[in-house]
Amino acid sequence: MSIRLRRGGVHLDARNAMVYLTTMSERVEVAIEIAFENMAAQAEARMRTQASWTDRTGAARGSLRADVDLTGRAFSLLLSHGVPYGIWLEVANDGRYAIVITTQRWVAGQLPKVVAAAVNAGLRGG
Repeated sequence: MSIRLRRGGVHLDARNAMVYLTTMSERVEVAIEIAFENMAAQAEARMRTQASWTDRTGAARGSLRADVDLTGRAFSLLLSHGVPYGIWLEVANDGRYAIVITTQRWVAGQLPKVVAAAVNAGLRGG
């Protein structure tokens, strides 16, 4: 970006600034995506280690998933069971065995801090 004084005013050549802003926007988006992927890995590990039910086959615990979905510029972190009876682990017995819901609450508490740090890192270029 260059600023030059001219007779009658100031001239600002913003071409370089636009390139910088575009690059910065891309860096921030990549940093947010990495933050979401890291949070997904932590959430999946947390679900698998903290599920309170007793395994019979290991299928329910092994099928717990945390996936990141990027649609346009919107990021989503999706938590799920991969077995048909997973919903019953969440809602039966007054939610005693719920792990997706409790992990969702944990993610909701952590994600704003993680994304803010990612945005700051992206703005700094690091």
